[in-house]
Amino acid sequence: MLPLYPQLNRDVILTACLLHDIGKTELFTEAVAPDYTTAGELLGHITLGLELIQDAAREAGISTSNVELMKVKHCIASQFGEIQNGFGSPVSPKTAEAVFFQHIKQMNTMLHAFEMIQERSNEEWTYSPMFKRKMYTSKEGYE
Repeated sequence: MLPLYPQLNRDVILTACLLHDIGKTELFTEAVAPDYTTAGELLGHITLGLELIQDAAREAGISTSNVELMKVKHCIASQFGEIQNGFGSPVSPKTAEAVFFQHIKQMNTMLHAFEMIQERSNEEWTYSPMFKRKMYTSKEGYE
């Protein structure tokens, strides 16, 4: 979809795609049967990720006022959309790149959820609590 919007900064969006969940590396105590770390409980993966990115930028000599760096961090900070939706973003999307990024993340989540519903269903129609409606889950035409 990115080629459809040439006005967007491709580097910002691709960097956000790669780094948006990097804070999860500091969120848990271990990979198998993990518990949250104290920092994970108190700060969450978005804040931890922003700190990791800021530290890496500082080590690389990138200024904290670098606009591209701020745009990447903003995409990550606003990845769950509007603050009012209650999904955990500390800020609402305020750049074109952040709006785009939030929507492709949402689309990816919804399509993955649909795929899981379809895989588990043997019916033509299956009710989904996430979508709050019946979804057409027939596998006809998908094989």
